[in-house]
Amino acid sequence: MPSYLPREVPPEPEVNSRVPILISLKFEITTYGIFEKYGGVIGIKAISDTNTFLKNVKVIANYTKQAELQGAWSIKASGSLDLGLLHITGPERSGIYSFKICADTIATRNNLSYLFENLCTNPVNIYVLELPNLTNYSIIFDPLISGQIRPYLDFSEGMGELIKNATSAFPGDYNIYQVAYIFDWVRKNVNYTRTYYWMNASEIFSKKYGDCKHFSILLSSFIMELGGAARIFMTKEHMFTSFYAGNRSSFEQIVEGIRKYYGDLVPVYYVEDKYGFWIILDGTCSNYVGGLPCDAVPYEDNLWFVNLENLKYTEIFWRSR
Repeated sequence: MPSYLPREVPPEPEVNSRVPILISLKFEITTYGIFEKYGGVIGIKAISDTNTFLKNVKVIANYTKQAELQGAWSIKASGSLDLGLLHITGPERSGIYSFKICADTIATRNNLSYLFENLCTNPVNIYVLELPNLTNYSIIFDPLISGQIRPYLDFSEGMGELIKNATSAFPGDYNIYQVAYIFDWVRKNVNYTRTYYWMNASEIFSKKYGDCKHFSILLSSFIMELGGAARIFMTKEHMFTSFYAGNRSSFEQIVEGIRKYYGDLVPVYYVEDKYGFWIILDGTCSNYVGGLPCDAVPYEDNLWFVNLENLKYTEIFWRSR
């Protein structure tokens, strides 16, 4: 994990007005599920019509203590900004609950700045999911799918430019910040489209669409080019990739890096085998590196796959240097 922080904290404006300033501030929330008992992760995006400084951003649900996103953010007028991810705990039972977002907000217009303390949204409803009954499954190697996927793991000049952007933003040897940068770009720029044919990674990158198998191929190719190793997993109807995180010690360091990158103590899901830990990269079902994949639910300190007899996996994909 790099010794530097993934982003700098912007300077706080000086408050020089006692008169409130007109501001239109909105928050967009994304989540792939909040579960009873275990909770889930929400992404928070802020949109403002004026220059805005945010700090002490928190989510207050009607069933638990508040959760606070660490840091501070500066948004330009008529702009938007992804603030990060926040893990919120779940209630004991599924059902409809409500939460609101609050923040200390400094609005600046015409060189005047006013502090709105603990400015909150109206409550919104969210459905907390019930945990299903869990059944056992096997984890098996599938040599056929390994051979089918391998030829599609290519690389292009355009993909190389994105690698340069990642390593420029987060310099040093292959590291978790670079992985998160690439994952976030793929998730935001490649549109999920059910596609029944296979494509090379370079074609997926160029066309910017595909389904779970295409996301897995593209992300795996990027991991390989960054200098890491990838392994793809398959459920009955879904495919996702993962990257090698090493032994327990290196895995814990990478988890710390993921949490620094996204700004909160998000749960990091993985598959463990004789080689060590494989952190999940599911660009179609999760909004962060290590997020919960499709066909899985939180279980104890990791996950459990549901409605499944066999979780299949490929060979390890990597490039020699």
